[in-house]
Amino acid sequence: MRKLKKESKNPPTGVKLIALFLLIMSFVFIILGIGLIKVGLTINQQQELLSTFTRLILAGETNPNQLDSIGYSSIPALMDYAGPALIGAGVALIIFGLIRIFIGFHLWNGRTWTKVVIISFSIVWFTFGVYGVTRGVVLPNLVTIFINLLVLYYVLFNKHAQQYFSHLD
Repeated sequence: MRKLKKESKNPPTGVKLIALFLLIMSFVFIILGIGLIKVGLTINQQQELLSTFTRLILAGETNPNQLDSIGYSSIPALMDYAGPALIGAGVALIIFGLIRIFIGFHLWNGRTWTKVVIISFSIVWFTFGVYGVTRGVVLPNLVTIFINLLVLYYVLFNKHAQQYFSHLD
């Protein structure tokens, strides 16, 4: 007996673009994550050298009060946390990138749950963009706001996107 294949719908251009954007950004996150892990491991390996170098600077002929006023005395203590923090951030970026690959793949294949995820992600990133603008980092956050408003508008109001997501899994 032959199995019937589920009817496959060709995703509309906007859905394809959103899925491709997710996949591209996923690889960017993964590459950044690998880079942060490498830097964190390097800092861990060079921590002894960096701590010694910093202590030599602190022991120099500079006025210790002047060093404390600009925060140099806290560098050795911060170096203890820099490596593990960068490694943790790198692992988080890689995990987030893998999740985005998963979502992008299923968005392309028309899973209805991806619409909810895309709307949720867009709202979160829009909020981060607005917060970034209020903190003074304007241009990249305006781009983030613009992209996420476009995604929200397309997914919520475009008739082709609504038809695409209306079929059952």
